[in-house]
Amino acid sequence: MNKAVFGSSGGVTFGGAVRYNVWRGAFVSAGARSFSKDGERVFLASAGSPLQKLGFPVSLKLTPILLTAGYRFRHGRLIVPYAHVGAAITSYSETSDVAGESFDDEGSQTGFMGAAGVEAGRGLLRFGVELGYSNVSGAVGLGGVSKLYGEDEIGGFHVVGKVAVAFGL
Repeated sequence: MNKAVFGSSGGVTFGGAVRYNVWRGAFVSAGARSFSKDGERVFLASAGSPLQKLGFPVSLKLTPILLTAGYRFRHGRLIVPYAHVGAAITSYSETSDVAGESFDDEGSQTGFMGAAGVEAGRGLLRFGVELGYSNVSGAVGLGGVSKLYGEDEIGGFHVVGKVAVAFGL
């Protein structure tokens, strides 16, 4: 469905998070990300039929709020591997204008998020990279092309490069 409406799948996400070190390597984190993509409305009679582009623009915006708990395995060292799991509360907004009539859809759904990564640095600022997976079911797919493809989920695998600001112990 992503390729049908947007011409490609995936994209760049921006965001930030704060982490509070609770005890030794244990931590909690809260953050938000933002993803936007512009595409074109399409028509599809059935899942196997040819796709027809309609020429009407559509804009999508996803904003996941991530609440996680995790553990840093070598707390206090220069290079620290970590893992965390939690909830992804994702708001979804779609706007489109077809022949002067506005078609807007928005909603919110909660799902799962898990990731593992490595950080370098000590003190307040750290740098790192993480690989993760998120899944929010039932967020999209109320009608249209996503319904024909049987897609109602957002999320998937992600790679995040980050600058971390750490508070606490």
